[in-house]
Amino acid sequence: MSDTTNPDEFTIVPILEAFDSEKVIGELRILTARLPPTPAFSFSLGYQALEQTDTKTGEIQRTQYLGPYKLFAVAPTSDENLIGYYRQVGLLPERTYP
Repeated sequence: MSDTTNPDEFTIVPILEAFDSEKVIGELRILTARLPPTPAFSFSLGYQALEQTDTKTGEIQRTQYLGPYKLFAVAPTSDENLIGYYRQVGLLPERTYP
């Protein structure tokens, strides 16, 4: 991001049904000056599970939640943190070293 970005300027990005789709299902509106300086991030959706889980409040769920939910936040997260989360919930194997 440029240091000359207007602090009140918004970037509006379409939310697509899938990356290979042109079907727009919403949009993200974010202050351009507040975006991370490099594109090594993604956006994470925070959700509230609407069914009882075995996870305590504040604890990271270690398995994929597949029940009904309510979205409550969107936040940028580093690629490294996202990969770490995927490893925690078993969607990626643990890192192995030769």
